[in-house]
Amino acid sequence: MFTTVLNMGSASQLVLIEPLRAEETPEKLPPLSLPHSVVRVPYFSGSHLFVAAALGGGDTIALFIKTLQSWLGELMGATPTLEFEEVYKKVMESAGERLETPLKMDPRVWGERHAPEVRGRVWNVGPDDLTLGDVGSAIVRGLVENLRDMISPHLLEYHQVERVLVSGKLVQSYSVFQEHIQRVFELPLVLKKDADAPLGAAMAAAQL
Repeated sequence: MFTTVLNMGSASQLVLIEPLRAEETPEKLPPLSLPHSVVRVPYFSGSHLFVAAALGGGDTIALFIKTLQSWLGELMGATPTLEFEEVYKKVMESAGERLETPLKMDPRVWGERHAPEVRGRVWNVGPDDLTLGDVGSAIVRGLVENLRDMISPHLLEYHQVERVLVSGKLVQSYSVFQEHIQRVFELPLVLKKDADAPLGAAMAAAQL
């Protein structure tokens, strides 16, 4: 069973592990046409990784929260009394109630490494689609869709990926992320609660 791994922290990454086939050697891997958004890097036991690393993730949502606080400050003429964490939680809860929002959002406000000139955009805006939940949900879905598009649905299909393993506190904490990941990839979701940097380092050391 092939698995793709999605991690979302400040930024986000989608990784696909491709084992070395019997007829291949690490020195003679077949040429592969990849989108500019994907890099192919060596991995353990002669295998390699396809990595799509997006600049957007938790920082994108944090930017939206800080913008909301700034607007409140301008309207009220004072520092908002709502703490960042309170607003963040409210936005994510409201987003979870608007999973079917027609609002569309491209959250690439910082561009991408392979396309630094790209910027975010919003479209399909209707008169009833600008609630806190609609905007929050559209941002989350946009982040997930961006990762899917970067890795290329064709690449996932070619390698017959059957599930998405997710890590990162953000995805673990808010169900709106889990829902959109399943909807966008149309694959079963596996939560990896013990996936963190120290564990990854220990696993890597065990392979050396």
